[in-house]
Order: sequence, then C-alpha cells, then structure tokens
Amino acid sequence: MGAEAIGLPQRQDHHPAPDRRLRAAPAGAGAAGGPRPVLGAAPLATFRRVTLPPQAPGLFAAFLLSFSLSFDDDVISRFTAGETVTLPLNLAGAFRREIAPRVQVLASLVLLVSAALLALGLRPGPQGR
Repeated sequence: MGAEAIGLPQRQDHHPAPDRRLRAAPAGAGAAGGPRPVLGAAPLATFRRVTLPPQAPGLFAAFLLSFSLSFDDDVISRFTAGETVTLPLNLAGAFRREIAPRVQVLASLVLLVSAALLALGLRPGPQGR
C-alpha cells in the first residue's frame, strides 16, 4: 500500500538532472569499480588519504576512553576486591606468571607460520582469474 493510498502527501521535487549525470559515468567509476577505480587512487591510498584523516581524532579518543576505562576497572578492583579474585585481577595475575621459554618459542613459530601462510594466501593470483 503506497503513501497516496492512505492520504499522505508526497513530495514532487525530484530533479532528473543528477540521474542523467550518474547514468553517464563510466561503469568502473563507483566504489565497486574493482582494484583500481577509474576516478582515483588504489583503495588503500584512498582510505589512508581520504577516509582516515577525518576519523583519526575520533579513533584516538575511542582508544583513550577504552584504555582509561580498562585501567579504571583494574584500579577499582584492586581497592575494593578484598579476598575475592575478580576478573580484572585474575587477568592481571595471568600476565605476571612466568611462561616457559619453550612455550614462547613454540608460540613464536606458530605465529610466523601463520603469517607466512597468510602472506601466501594474499598474493595476487595470475591475471585473468
């Protein structure tokens, strides 16, 4: 059921000129134009130079707020916990325990192998795929 069927007024200020300009744009000119759009730089460069600068202050503020809230949870837990071991105290205690060197070497090897497999998977494939 449309808006006119229930008696709501409709706006009639549609201008066809922008539609014609968008239809005349090349197919690869939009955001989904492929790896290198017709109208600009590569997606990563576009993100770094266009999208990220206006968002950087907000991201930095979010980082500071989340850090201060996490730090505050730890401080409050230390002062008010008493004999109870709360989650922030349990996590802080887990980081203070010494980890065996064998486990650290094994974790480093797993990380390096995972990074190598990821790099192999992200290689550009042959042209024409």
